[in-house]
Formats: sequence, C-alpha cells, structure tokens
Amino acid sequence: MRVFSTLVMGCALLLGGWPQTALADPFKLNSGKIVDILSVAPVKTAKGRTLKMRYRSKTALSDTATLRKEADGLWEYFLVNAERGGHSRAVISAMGPKKAGAGTPVDFIFVKRASGWRTLEKGLGPKGKLTEKFIRELAGRDKRLEYHRNYNADLLYLAKDWTVTYTYPRHLGIDPITIDRATLFEWNKRILDSNSNLSGQSEVLRINISSNGMAAQAEIRVDGQMNIRGRLMTIVGRYISNVELRQGAIVYTQALMVVEDIAVAMEH
Repeated sequence: MRVFSTLVMGCALLLGGWPQTALADPFKLNSGKIVDILSVAPVKTAKGRTLKMRYRSKTALSDTATLRKEADGLWEYFLVNAERGGHSRAVISAMGPKKAGAGTPVDFIFVKRASGWRTLEKGLGPKGKLTEKFIRELAGRDKRLEYHRNYNADLLYLAKDWTVTYTYPRHLGIDPITIDRATLFEWNKRILDSNSNLSGQSEVLRINISSNGMAAQAEIRVDGQMNIRGRLMTIVGRYISNVELRQGAIVYTQALMVVEDIAVAMEH
C-alpha cells in the first residue's frame, strides 16, 4: 500500500471513523508501519466510560518507546471516534503476536482536558517525575526533522501558546522569526506538499532537569537536508526545547532553533 492510498484511507476515517466492531484488518500508519486493528468499542473502567482500541503489533511489548510511536500514529485517526462519541478518555491497547505467552497488553491512555487532548506518559522516574533517561527517549520519539504528518498526535504534546523562535547567522542579515503551532503545521504541510525528500541526524547535547522534576530543557544538535523540487537545502544548528510534566502528560512550552549554517544548492 502506497502513501496515496494511506491518505485516501485517512480521509475516509476522518469522515466516517472506525465502526464499533472487531476489524482484524491491516492499517498503514503515516510512518509506513502496518498494524492490525482488532476492535474499537466503549468499555467501563474505574475512571468511567472509556473508548478503547485494541490492535496487534509486531513490536515487542517490552519496547514501549516504539509502541508509543505506533499509538500516537493511531491516535491521528482514533481521535475522530473519541470526539464523535463524546468521550473524555480513550485507550489504545497494544497486543503482542498471536501466540501463546505473547505478554500483557500495553495500554496508552488519552484524556481530554481544558487544554485539549493529552496522553499520559510511561517510563517516568520515581514518584512520576522526569529523568534524563526519559527525556532522551522523548527526544528520540520527537524528531522534528521528519516533519510529522500526524497533526492530531503533535497537538497532544504542544501547549496552546507554544512557539519556536529561529535565529540565523549574523552574516545572513535575517532577523529572528517566531512562529506559533498553527504556523508550524502550515509550513510542514507546504513542505510535504512540495514532494520534499527529508533526512537528518540528531544528537542530544545537554539535558537539564528542574529541582522538582516537573520541567526540563533539552539541547539537541541537528543536521538536516531537504530536497525541494530539485533544490537541496542543508541546515545545521541546535534545537533547544522546554517541556513540562502536567498531571502525568508531557507538554512542550517553548523552543529555540539556533541555525548555525544554512546552504541552498543551485539548480542545474
């Protein structure tokens, strides 16, 4: 199944949502990975009425970082069902391979708050606080150079007033630019629509955790390339991101992209 058919399926799901019955059908995420959707149905839990999706993954259930990426990819479409059913709580449950002893399903919880939908985090430190290990895993999960196609999943993590400021080398004579999340998504869509080929590498340089373990800042080295209609652009710099832990959910509050070098190859 190619990207075009994935987008077509996405449109169909956004219009109609998943039926509340067992599907056991393969579904291709925007990342290209294929998982089997087993069922989507409301269930009763200690927290009240919850909409639950069960899916089968080829990922080991011990690899919660990769499972989280899958769950966020599914949330891109599952959100429609949660909203349509008037739910304020949803669960995406990852099932192991269809064999004996596959392990206990891994649940990812999504809650609707005044700030929008948020997802509760796994892998936090003692007393549910941030740790350097968790922030490193988070940095690997959130590679902005990939220019996410997952709009709804990104909204899970960005504060309503989130901004990113770009600064450039002085010799370029470009003033700093600050954009909000709506503009970021618009820019990303334009890049994706231009048939760009994107690639890049990142390395965590520094992590600072607040004394109360509820906030952190990560500085990441980025080296990216994008090919836009035959023109190659390379960017080297540092991405500095601030995050907070709010009621068990990660929220990005502000970011700074320090562009150290940028070059655009001439068309031939």
